[in-house]
Amino acid sequence: MNVPIEEAHLILSGWREKHTTLHIRHQGNAARVEGEGVVLQLSPTVIEVGGDGWSMFFPFGGGEFTFSDPREIPNEKIRRIESSRFDFGVSIRLPSGETLTLLARKEDED
Repeated sequence: MNVPIEEAHLILSGWREKHTTLHIRHQGNAARVEGEGVVLQLSPTVIEVGGDGWSMFFPFGGGEFTFSDPREIPNEKIRRIESSRFDFGVSIRLPSGETLTLLARKEDED
């Protein structure tokens, strides 16, 4: 579901404030990078994400934002697997045409 930048910014800000662990995927024309990390910095047009020993900046001004909920995945098997791992996600179609996907990891239950 497409969401306005203001809504996406609220979600991203919440993740930054709570230090939510994210599965981060950047898909470009020449490479795909995946890792675990957090939102380090957020401005109205740029996000910095990173993990242990790495970080990347992405300008997203003019990008398109999509919200996803794994409970809405049509395939039951995939829905069950993804719902057990992630709460929800935000995907950003960057102005460059690349995609940045951030999926909030479920917290471990004791």
